[in-house]
Amino acid sequence: MPASSTRVGYVPVVAVADHGRRGKQWAGKAAMAMLLSAFLDGVRPVDMIGEVSTVHISSVSYDSREVRDGALFCCLDGTRYDGHEFAGLAVSNGASALLVERRLDIAVPQVVVTQGAARAAMAVIAANFYGRPSGSLVMFGVTGTNGKTTVAHMVASILRAGGLRTSVIGTLGGGRTTPESADLQRSLAQARDSGFKAVSMEVSSHGMVQHRVDAIRFQAAVFTNLSPEHLDYHKTMDMYFAAKAALFVPERVENAIINVDDPWGRLLVERASGVPVLRYSADEASEVSQDEHGSSFCWRGMQVRIPLAGRYNVLNAIAAANAGLVLGVDEDEIAEGLYTMEPVPGRFALYRSPSGGIVVIDYAHTPDALEAVLMSAREIMHEPSRQLTCVFGCGGDRDASKRPLMGSVAARLADRVVVTSDNSRNENPVVIMDEIVSGIGADDRNRLVVEIDRRKAIKSAVAQLRDGDVVVVAGRGHETVMEAGGKCMHFSDAEVVTGCMAVPVGRYVSVPGGSLSGGEGRSSGVGTDLEVGTDPGAGVSGRSTEGGAGTAGGVTCSD
Repeated sequence: MPASSTRVGYVPVVAVADHGRRGKQWAGKAAMAMLLSAFLDGVRPVDMIGEVSTVHISSVSYDSREVRDGALFCCLDGTRYDGHEFAGLAVSNGASALLVERRLDIAVPQVVVTQGAARAAMAVIAANFYGRPSGSLVMFGVTGTNGKTTVAHMVASILRAGGLRTSVIGTLGGGRTTPESADLQRSLAQARDSGFKAVSMEVSSHGMVQHRVDAIRFQAAVFTNLSPEHLDYHKTMDMYFAAKAALFVPERVENAIINVDDPWGRLLVERASGVPVLRYSADEASEVSQDEHGSSFCWRGMQVRIPLAGRYNVLNAIAAANAGLVLGVDEDEIAEGLYTMEPVPGRFALYRSPSGGIVVIDYAHTPDALEAVLMSAREIMHEPSRQLTCVFGCGGDRDASKRPLMGSVAARLADRVVVTSDNSRNENPVVIMDEIVSGIGADDRNRLVVEIDRRKAIKSAVAQLRDGDVVVVAGRGHETVMEAGGKCMHFSDAEVVTGCMAVPVGRYVSVPGGSLSGGEGRSSGVGTDLEVGTDPGAGVSGRSTEGGAGTAGGVTCSD
């Protein structure tokens, strides 16, 4: 990747070296006590209580259970808990100072900010504490309802092919899609100090609203699409869109890559003033073909092959390719990066059953995503006359309005529908399934099976596969933990499928328990680049929902 690469209409991006001694010293001193006052630049306290100017801190935390000696404990007011209620516990665990939105009767120094400002303040303090690590990295972000994980991994592979050791932060990290700012800044510092030169990360709408990516400026960001999701949190589509659109302002991003096939994308183009915009569309790909091993298409006169089937993944690849252009990667390296990328776990992962039928495991958990997956599954069927079965459920404690819509989509596009349980959390799974079924018309009920036991539902569907049939198991993808009745249990769709003697198709399918990203043997020779581990982030202080990462019984649960 040439350091001087420039393109008309884009802000030139180059790989930024570590900030010399300043960039290195923070990682070494992160475990040492340093003056809190040194990290308040950019924070606007309304009051300082106690000896704030002389107190030392050794970490930034928002979870009272994880506080160690010398921590700054940030009291976040969340949807389920108010972190101020746990400040005493945090101090007893060793916190030396507090970030609060109201004065507390606790004898430690306190930085007081206005009501609702603690999350934004925590982001700035954490960034300062770790030495503004994003400034030492090429930062790429992707937001949208569907496609974030796949695009993030595609861009990471492209950057690696261009010579940049790249880390991925997102859904597959095991916690929130976008970690809380204290966790995120620590992960960025970890990446910087481990020799990574770039980070490709998912930016969720919750992450935007809750200031998790404050104090980060992205060199480029992609908007994939928008469809109803998280409306239990955002309330309206306009508010959901506003959360996503907030990323595309000059203070947060240098270049925007926007899907203009999506009506919300076209609206975003109109509103993204002050940011150079590169529009992308499915029309950029020609000669599209796919089989059970992947997809190929022609882009900018080059033949491109990706190890993912599904027409929607071609659009994801176009998004990633355009991001690569903006980030200064050569076109041949973009094609190489897409071809050599590791498969994304739980994203249109294909398995062949002993009967010759195909099982597709996918994370699709919105109506639009389910529609795209079922249509792509139909395309890879060898004979249109064969049967397409869809096995899925919907998560509890989440937007219930999409449940009948998903039932309708499944009934319209699949020959047989099996409604089952998913992460029911604190809801009755029978009620959830009934709401899904309510979207299926009476004339289609003869093709419907309702089975509350997800394991039985999958096994039964796979057992009935014939040569040429396809079963889509949707909703959970890569996940290995299922939450029900407030408890978490181990459950993997992939393990159930392979337990039925189904085997991954070709080299393009992730074997359960295999590498998540950046394994050995890349033709680019860049080496192994695993994802930066991020904490689950289910803090007692201000626990919030985001496709709902949380903890139960010490086991991380995520939607």
